[in-house]
Amino acid sequence: MGSGLPIFLLITCLQVLVIAAVTDSSDLSALNAVKSNWMNTPPSWIGSDPCGGGWEGIGCTGSRITSIILTGMGLSGTLTGNIGDFPELQTLDLSQNKGLTGTLPSKIVNLKKLENLFLVNCNFSGPIPDGIGSLTQLVSLSIASNSFYGPIPPSIGKISNLSLLDLTDNKLSGTIPVSNGTSPGLDLLLKAEHFHLGKNQFTGGIPPNLFSSNMKLLHVLFDSNQLNGSLPSTLELVQTLEVIRLDRNSLTGPILFNFTNLSNLSELYLSNNKFSGSIPDLSGKNLTYVDMSNNSFDASLIPPWFSSLQSMTSLIMERTQLQGPINATLFSPVQLQSIVLSNNQLNGTLDLGTNYGSKLVLVDLQNNFIGEFVQGTGYKENLLLQGNPFCQKVKSDYCIAPLQKNSSYATPTENCVASSCNAQQPPSQNCNCANPITGILHFRSFSFSDFQNGSYYIPLQAAMMEAFKSDQLPVDSISLCDPFKDADDYLEVRLDVCPSGVYFFNRTGFSVITSQLNNLTFFKHPHPFGPFFFTLNDNYFTGKAKIEQKLVLDIDL
Repeated sequence: MGSGLPIFLLITCLQVLVIAAVTDSSDLSALNAVKSNWMNTPPSWIGSDPCGGGWEGIGCTGSRITSIILTGMGLSGTLTGNIGDFPELQTLDLSQNKGLTGTLPSKIVNLKKLENLFLVNCNFSGPIPDGIGSLTQLVSLSIASNSFYGPIPPSIGKISNLSLLDLTDNKLSGTIPVSNGTSPGLDLLLKAEHFHLGKNQFTGGIPPNLFSSNMKLLHVLFDSNQLNGSLPSTLELVQTLEVIRLDRNSLTGPILFNFTNLSNLSELYLSNNKFSGSIPDLSGKNLTYVDMSNNSFDASLIPPWFSSLQSMTSLIMERTQLQGPINATLFSPVQLQSIVLSNNQLNGTLDLGTNYGSKLVLVDLQNNFIGEFVQGTGYKENLLLQGNPFCQKVKSDYCIAPLQKNSSYATPTENCVASSCNAQQPPSQNCNCANPITGILHFRSFSFSDFQNGSYYIPLQAAMMEAFKSDQLPVDSISLCDPFKDADDYLEVRLDVCPSGVYFFNRTGFSVITSQLNNLTFFKHPHPFGPFFFTLNDNYFTGKAKIEQKLVLDIDL
C-alpha cells in the first residue's frame, strides 16, 4: 500500500489544492482532443478548467494533469495520439472499459514521467509500440485481457524500474526477447517481480539467459502459450521465486534439475506439456501445490516424495505413467486436501488406512487398474474409483461418475438483521441496502483446493477491507462468494464492494476503488492466494442502477 497519505484522501486534497488553479492550456487542449474521440465521458466534464472544475477522474498537481483514472466508466471510442501530450502524467488507468477499441498510439511513448499504465480488460488491439521502452519511469505495465498482437518489443528491457509486466490474455506472438549486446530484452529487468505472459501465442524456447541470480522475480507465469524446447536450469538461479506456471505449452525433454535452490517456491504448474524422462524429485521442498499432469514421463512407481511433503495441499499427477500399488502413507500429509492420480496404471488393493489427513476432501483414482478396495476406514469425502476393475465387480457410490459442482460458499455477514431491500439494492455484509460494485477476482495461482473452506476467504476479506480503510476509500463492506476453478486453472471468486453511508458510489469513488483492484500491491495477499486480476460484471452507471441513482445522494467527497 505504500507510505504517505491514503490514496483517496490524497486525490481529494489535490482537488482542493487546485480549486483556484487554471489548467495548463496545453494539457486542456490535449484532454479535449482525447475527449472528442470518446463517448460516455463523466457528466462533470464541462467547462474549460479540468483541474479547478473538478473533472472526475482527472488528478492535478498545480495546473498540470498528473493522473487520468477512468476505470470502468463505460467509455467507448479510440485513443488518439494526443494521449502523449501530457508531459507531467504519472498514472493512466483506462481499465474495464470494453468500449475502448483501436490501437495504442505510438505517441504514448512521449509520457516520460509515466509510472503506471493500466489498460486491463478493454478492447484495444494492434501491436505494442516499439518505443515503449522510452517510458523509463514505468513501475507497472498492465495491458492484460485485450487483443494486442505482434511481438513483445525488446525495448521493454530498458524500463529498469519495472516491477509488474502483465501482458496476459492477448494475441501476442513471437519469441521472448532477451538482450544480445545490440538489443535489450526482458533479462535486463532486474527489479521486476512479475512476469505475467500467459494466454498468448508465444513460440520458441524459454531462453536460458532470461533468468539470472540478480533477479527478484516472484511469479513466472507463461501458461497457455506455444513455447517449446527444454526447461532451462537457469530458472533455479532466481531464488526469490514463489510461483512457476509453465502449463499448457509444448515443452519437451527431461527436467534436469529438482528446483533445489528455490526454497520459497510454493506452487509449481508443469501440466499439459511433453516432458519426458524421470519425474523430478521434489523431496524437501515447501511446495503446497504441484500439477505435472499430462506429460510423457518414464513409467515409475509412486515416488516416495509424494507422501513426504508435509505442506502439500494439492498433488495432481494425472496421466503421468504411474504404476504399481498405492501405499496408505500417500494420504497422510496433514495439509493434504486433494490428490489426483487418475488415468495411470496403478493397481493392487486400495487401502486408505486410518491415518489419512483430516483435511483430505478429494481422492481421484479414476481409470486405473485397482482391483480391490478396503472399505470401512471411515473416509466420507470424495473418493472417485470409476473405471477401475473394482467397479466391475461391485456396485458402489465410489464408482459413479462425479457431477461437476460449483461452490456455493459466501463470506458470512455481520451479526445484524438484514434490511428489507429491493432486488437492485441487496443488503451489504453490514446489512445495509446498497448498490455494490460487482465483479470477479481471477487468481492466477492459489495453494489450496478445498474451495468450500471459509478459513481461506475470511482472511482475504479482512485484508481487502483493511486496505480500503487504510486508503480511506468509501467502502462499507465487501463479500466474497461462489469460488470455482475455471478451464485455465484460475480460481474465480465473485466480489461485491458496498458503498459506505449511501446507496451508490459516485464516479470518483468508483474509479479509484476499481483502479486499486487492478493493483497487485493494493493489499497484502493471505498466503494461499497468488497474483490476480479483476473484471467488472457490468457498467455501474447505466441501466437500472443509473435510473435509481438519480434518487439518492452521491458520496460526499
